[in-house]
Amino acid sequence: MVESVPLVDQIKKTEETICSLNKELESNKQTRLNYKEHSMLAIGEYVLEELSQNPTRLQQATIDCYKRTCTYGIA
Repeated sequence: MVESVPLVDQIKKTEETICSLNKELESNKQTRLNYKEHSMLAIGEYVLEELSQNPTRLQQATIDCYKRTCTYGIA
């Protein structure tokens, strides 16, 4: 029975480590989502600014997107 006490302690430490790693993983996932969202917003703002300054680029981008959609079935 003396050996079971260290085993119980080891199991507890392992459980604590797993919980800690799970919390860190969730935090990292949220950080990545926040970064991705921020990046997409920044790209969207840049594209809108560029297109507002040159409307013919919007027309060409729309045509290019339509061609890709029809040719490859993707947007």
